[in-house]
Amino acid sequence: MDLLDVLCGILKYLNTVPNEHHCLAVVLAALYLRGAPGPMAPRQRWCQVEGALRRAGCTYLESAPEILAHHGLWYEATILQHPLRLAWAEKVCELGGAMSVVDDAYPAAWFALGAQAPPVLWKVGEVPEADFIGVVGSRNVPEPVLGFAYEVAKQAVFLGYGVVSGGASGCDAAAARGARGQVLEILPYGVRHHRGGHPALALAPPDEPFSAALAMERNALIYAASRQTIVVHSRFREGGTWVGATDALRRRLCPLLVRDDPESQAHRALMALGARSLREPSELADALRLPGLQPSLMSA
Repeated sequence: MDLLDVLCGILKYLNTVPNEHHCLAVVLAALYLRGAPGPMAPRQRWCQVEGALRRAGCTYLESAPEILAHHGLWYEATILQHPLRLAWAEKVCELGGAMSVVDDAYPAAWFALGAQAPPVLWKVGEVPEADFIGVVGSRNVPEPVLGFAYEVAKQAVFLGYGVVSGGASGCDAAAARGARGQVLEILPYGVRHHRGGHPALALAPPDEPFSAALAMERNALIYAASRQTIVVHSRFREGGTWVGATDALRRRLCPLLVRDDPESQAHRALMALGARSLREPSELADALRLPGLQPSLMSA
């Protein structure tokens, strides 16, 4: 028997060993990954599902429906009994097409969202295991604004962070270039529409086109994944960047830094709501040391 045969035998053995991580990942994908065959489970109960499986030490997929039924999670148990559901989810996970809360690269900051955190998402590429700085902004902006997005992302990576952005043209694309590989794009459409070549996550099924609703979900995840988020450019009361930034301030998803632009009405408004100004990318390190302001005007 040569070395190749030995290695193949080891891999075959490992694939048959009971594995709690694998079991949890597949069950979460089967229940909550959009695009699965059959009905979806109510996402707000994913913490109960994961907790029940962990407490039971679930290592075999076949036992998952019985464990969930025992804990009163009847609807979830019924979904797992769909003839194609677990097999479909297992194939997606084996191909590396999904990331769930049990994976090491899952953004740790999302756990603060509790039951509102996404239990599983579609994935392309390898997600950086890092604390993230968000960089967001409008699509159609002048070159100096794009240069700011590029440089501030580059500075964030120099300081040891990854960069999370939205996969759009303009400021998002400039930030992805500046991050030089240490970037995660969260998409407002399915992963099969992704052309950026960077690691990406999406809530939508792979073939789903862009929609405003998906963009809103994506915006909240960008801010929630970030230690701080830099708003490079926004239009006052217009567009997704403005809506995402004001929603993040209202929900206190993370502190916001806004590119210094005193002539911008959006800049002044976001500052009034609790964001802080960032004059130059080189000042990012100092800005990150300051505690984020709590936007008391929006705390109600």
